[in-house]
Amino acid sequence: MSEYVYHYCKPKVFNSIIKSKKIWLSDLRKSNDYEEIGGMMARIFAKLPEMLRRERDLFFLGNRERYYAYVASFAREYWEREISPVALWMAMCFSRAEDDLSQWRGYTERATGFAIGVKVADATREITRINHRLIKLKEIVYDEAEHERYSEEAIGRLIEAIRLSEGKTEENIELKIRAIVKRWFAQLVLELAYFKNPSFEAEEEVRLCYSRVIKIQQLVNRSEGSTLNYLGYDVTENDVVAHLEVNYPLELISRIIIGPMNRATPNDIKMLLAVNGFNTENIEVVKSRSTYRG
Repeated sequence: MSEYVYHYCKPKVFNSIIKSKKIWLSDLRKSNDYEEIGGMMARIFAKLPEMLRRERDLFFLGNRERYYAYVASFAREYWEREISPVALWMAMCFSRAEDDLSQWRGYTERATGFAIGVKVADATREITRINHRLIKLKEIVYDEAEHERYSEEAIGRLIEAIRLSEGKTEENIELKIRAIVKRWFAQLVLELAYFKNPSFEAEEEVRLCYSRVIKIQQLVNRSEGSTLNYLGYDVTENDVVAHLEVNYPLELISRIIIGPMNRATPNDIKMLLAVNGFNTENIEVVKSRSTYRG
C-alpha cells in the first residue's frame, strides 16, 4: 500500500468535510457496483452444497443428505430474511491512484472537485486509537482467484464449526446448525465489504468501512453513547441512502489536490483551511498536473 490514499469528491462534499470536521460513510449497496456484498455471497452459496458433500464425518450416516441440504437452505434463508434486508455496509472510499484522470472524471463533478490525501499510517493509527471493532481500513480485493480462495475459506470455517460442535444428536442437530450458521454470519458481515468485481481494479480502492446488522428496535432504543446516534438517511431524487457521520482529527488530512477544472489556487485552499482551524503548515496543497479540459 502506498503512503497516501485519496478521497476524490465534489466541491460541495469537500466544503462539508472541511467545515464540519466530519466524514460520511455511505451505504455501499447504493454504489455504482450492483454486485457489492451480494456478489461474494452468491459465490459462497453456489459452492456451499458441493463443499458440504465432500465431508463424510459431519452428520449421522443415514441422514447426511438431509443435513447437507438443511445447512445450505437455512444459511440462504437466514441471509435473505435476517441479514441482507437489515445489514448496513457503509464506507468512505479512497484510492491509491494519485491525481488520476478517471477518478477526477468519475467522482468530482466534471473534474471540478478535490482529492483529499491521507497517510495510511495516520489513518490506521486513528482507527487503532478509537478501538472500534466494526470500523476497518482495508484494500479492496479484485483478483478472482482471491475471491475463490476466500469463499472456500469462509465455507471451511462453517464446516469446521459444525465438526467441532459437541453433543450432536438426531433430536438437536437442526437447532445446533442454526446457532452455528448465525455465528458464522456474524463474522462474514465484517468481511464482505472488501471484495469487488475485477472490472473496477483500475480504481485501486482502499475502503474505510463500518459493517453492522441493525434492527429498527435498536434505533428506537439506542443509548446516549451509541454509534447509531450518528446514523442518518439522505433522501435523493429516487432513493434513500444511509450514512454514518464520523468525526476526524484535523491532522489526519495531510495533502489536497485541486481538480484540473477547478479554478481555485493553492492559496485559496490554504486560506479556507486556516479559517476552519487547520494547521496549514502540515498540509500540502497542489494543483492537478492533468491537462484535462472537459
